[in-house]
Amino acid sequence: MLRRGITVHYQYIPYLWLSALSVAVSITLSLFAWRNRNVRGAIPFFSTMVLVTIWTVAQALELAAIDLPTKIMWANVQYLGIMFAPVTYLVMVIQFTGREHWFTRRWLLLLLVTVPIIVNVLFWTNDVHHLLRQNVFLDTSGPFPVVGKTFGSLFWIFASYNFSITLLALILLIDALRQKASLFREQAVLLFVGLLLPFMTTVEHLAGFLMIRFDLTPVIFSLAGVVISWGIFRYRLFYTVPIARYKVIEGMNTGVIVLDIEGFIVDLNPAAMKLLGCTSVRVVGKSAERLFSDHPELLWLYNAGTTASVELNVDANGTQMYYDVTVNSLEDYNRRPLGQIMLAHNITERKQAEDALRSSEERFKITLLSVGDGVISTDKYGHVELLNKVAEHLTGWSQEEAVGKPLGEVFNIINEYTRERCDDPVQKVLETGKPIELANHTILVSKDSREIPIEDSAAPIKDEDDKIEGVVLVFRDFTEKREKQRKIEHLSYHDQLTGLYNRRFFEEELNRLDIVRNLPITLVMADLNGLKLTNDAFGHIVGDKLLKKAAELIMKECRADDIVARIGGDEFILLLSKTDTKEAEKIVQRINQTVSNETVDSIVLSVSFGWETKHKPEEKMSTVLKKAEDNMYRRKLFESSSMRIKTIELIINTLYEKDKSEEQHSQRVSELCAAIGYALHLNVEDVSELRTLGLMHDIGMIALDEKIINMPGELNDSEWLEIKRHSETGYRILSSVNETSQLAEYVLAHHERWDGKGYPKGLKGEEIPLQARIIAVADAYDAMTSDRPYRKALTEETTINEIKCNAGLQFDPLIARVLLENITAKSGIETSSKI
Repeated sequence: MLRRGITVHYQYIPYLWLSALSVAVSITLSLFAWRNRNVRGAIPFFSTMVLVTIWTVAQALELAAIDLPTKIMWANVQYLGIMFAPVTYLVMVIQFTGREHWFTRRWLLLLLVTVPIIVNVLFWTNDVHHLLRQNVFLDTSGPFPVVGKTFGSLFWIFASYNFSITLLALILLIDALRQKASLFREQAVLLFVGLLLPFMTTVEHLAGFLMIRFDLTPVIFSLAGVVISWGIFRYRLFYTVPIARYKVIEGMNTGVIVLDIEGFIVDLNPAAMKLLGCTSVRVVGKSAERLFSDHPELLWLYNAGTTASVELNVDANGTQMYYDVTVNSLEDYNRRPLGQIMLAHNITERKQAEDALRSSEERFKITLLSVGDGVISTDKYGHVELLNKVAEHLTGWSQEEAVGKPLGEVFNIINEYTRERCDDPVQKVLETGKPIELANHTILVSKDSREIPIEDSAAPIKDEDDKIEGVVLVFRDFTEKREKQRKIEHLSYHDQLTGLYNRRFFEEELNRLDIVRNLPITLVMADLNGLKLTNDAFGHIVGDKLLKKAAELIMKECRADDIVARIGGDEFILLLSKTDTKEAEKIVQRINQTVSNETVDSIVLSVSFGWETKHKPEEKMSTVLKKAEDNMYRRKLFESSSMRIKTIELIINTLYEKDKSEEQHSQRVSELCAAIGYALHLNVEDVSELRTLGLMHDIGMIALDEKIINMPGELNDSEWLEIKRHSETGYRILSSVNETSQLAEYVLAHHERWDGKGYPKGLKGEEIPLQARIIAVADAYDAMTSDRPYRKALTEETTINEIKCNAGLQFDPLIARVLLENITAKSGIETSSKI
């Protein structure tokens, strides 16, 4: 750094002439770029040349200085160019390759600007920290003194940053070289060479391959600027950047011609070369007036200046080719004009198709008449010209009646809900020239007053000059499709069984209604008691009847605005907006009173309710719902048990009604079980339990088909399997009530065998509950001594022998012996025969 009291001396060295030349070149290029600063890319090029000028001047003064402080000062000044010139060059490359959107990333801009600033600050303060230069001395070993130093570790980090910036710019240019447009490639080559030369020079200087005592990079950068300036004049670099290349594909059939703002050809693809009968080498750089001299249509299109189009007819080796040529202005990302782009679409096939279409007009008419949709065509005044058979059927008008009439008279359409007449679709097409579709909920009123929901579209019929000659209207009967849509919509928000709203609808309404003006909001949870028991005993058909009746009664007692939904198998929920707890309780009482008076197939309806009210906006609806559910379950504990007991009583009575002999059989088995219990010296409570068990042991038979129960012949495998399930069904029925849950275990096991060959679990010996073993013997004894649909009662002797033979196999031998030896004598039971 400069210090007071030190006289600064400079000396002349031959290298200064090279530096002076470089400065002159870079200043000239800077001035040229500034004069053209409105051109895209000129500002970063200007900045680069200014920075190279500073770099070159500072380096020349460093070499000319003879004392160390002065040399260090000018060396520090050089880093303004060393660090910022690659950055501005990268900005120029980014603009050239059309990647301006990178500049929207703030972190990238901060990185590009902040690091060079930090490096410059650190160089000027190096005497304090020595992070960038160490062991600085004046090296006088050569023809002129230079600064000798050792670079610190931080220097190489910043050097890596600088190399990364340069390499990124080179990679972007290599990617640009992959583009096939010759102009684009040559522009990219110039920028690539203009950056590669100073980059290689910098690498050589740091590596010291050529043992040159000073850095030639600023001089080479100035010479690279000459290369770039040549591109400015030869290839009009920056005047028309290759944005157009991103809009087209080189191999597409559409011809592309790119002109700069002064009317010079800067690019064209092979399809355009074929159209003009030339090559890009001969054409690029020529003016539009010269190139289009043989094609006045193209010249007119170019001179139009704005978006326009023209049809061009070209004779290609005796074959007529047709092109639709359009011209559009070409702008950069800041909407500054860059030139024009012409697109030539080959429409030869379309022209041929139009000719073929005209020649087959009659066949097309036949096709319209035979399609499955209704078709009406009109002239340009909206008068009917043609109806096909489907249109005749839907409108009620015949072809002969409709021709010449205004469409509105034949095609009478109204809105389904407002009943107002719809706008004439043909008139809309004639006014706009664009295809349209009918609005939803459109009804066609036929001549005979039938109303048919329809969907349709209308499109213009145009001639070769794009003038509307008429309109074609295509429509179809929408009845079936609409009904399907309505069913789907209904099912998506309703429970299919009860017709109530479903969980999805409830949750959406809960979110919609959960607002301050609807407070207080009460949620009522309802649970149908005994549904599972009913399903097990009477089948799901009866269970479904219970659900539908419960839904009907709940809806009947609710208000019109109340939301009632089925949200689970036996669960309902009521959403009552603007309803406090007291009002909700009244509604529940009305429902309960109505429900208690109803039965379904002799089954009494029972529903448990629980409710909770939201009073404040901050209360969470999920918490309210949980409390309502908890309240419901507390009530259900008391109400459901009573309901189940009544249902079991109903099941038994229903079973006895289905099979009168079953009632007598159960009573006899009950008495036999009690007698066996007394003989085994069981206490009074156990004997009483045995009596009840005898009455209920076949309760599972309620689920069997009467045809199987009363089958006169032998059962097949599937029928026998159904019979064997009755013990499991009985278990499910009795286990649903606390008071009979213990009996359920005995009913489940009463067809187990002593030898383990019974069902359903295959229990053996004393694994079988005592009560189940007692009922097994009593049930078998009464079954054998009673008439059955498939056989007559067995004799007393036969029955005794059967029990004796199966004692220890099917029956507990002790209980079998007690039955045979003691029961009839000790208890005096009256049976069908004496033992």
